[in-house]
Amino acid sequence: MDHQDHLISQLPALSDRSASDLLDLLQALFASLDSHYYVQAARYQRSLRAAPPCPPPDTSPDTNPPF
Repeated sequence: MDHQDHLISQLPALSDRSASDLLDLLQALFASLDSHYYVQAARYQRSLRAAPPCPPPDTSPDTNPPF
């Protein structure tokens, strides 16, 4: 079980009204965070796509063992 499944299993039961209110709050919070941080998040995502790939690990036999 991953962390997200565990978190979801710990959520309390809510009335229909409370569940609706909670979702409205979370959607408003997400919209606010998205509008505030969108440029930074987009810049970061672009930098990940533009970063050169990591070089493959060296699999050649070591000709000079440490011991």
